Amino acid sequence: MNYLDTSALIRAWRLNAVPAGITRSHAVTEFYRTLTGGITVPIKGVMTRVQFAPAEAATGAQATFAAVTFRDLTGAQSLEETAAAAKANIQGANIHDWMHAAVARREGCKRIVTTNAQHFRTVSRLPLLDPSELFA
Repeated sequence: MNYLDTSALIRAWRLNAVPAGITRSHAVTEFYRTLTGGITVPIKGVMTRVQFAPAEAATGAQATFAAVTFRDLTGAQSLEETAAAAKANIQGANIHDWMHAAVARREGCKRIVTTNAQHFRTVSRLPLLDPSELFA
């Protein structure tokens, strides 16, 4: 089973793909925040910042996450993972990727699908796959 991080789910949305895999429910919030906050996309060869309306982001999330299985950490597991992250000197926003990777590991995922390989290399030993290899 693949673990889908938010960047992979946004790539799937841009390609009108409906991926199957596992993610945390927090990915829905990140997905919505990213689209309503704006993403940079090529338009007629020019990189352009595009912000999406809240309704568009919510509709996009429903379509994109339709075949995704949600798995989350319990409170106790979150505290265990925070202690492990501290021991590994994980700082700042990297805690979010740590928690994604923790769910992937705990759920027995074979790899993490992400466009943020650099971030995940510091928090996980699972193989990483770029979404372009999964979504046509």
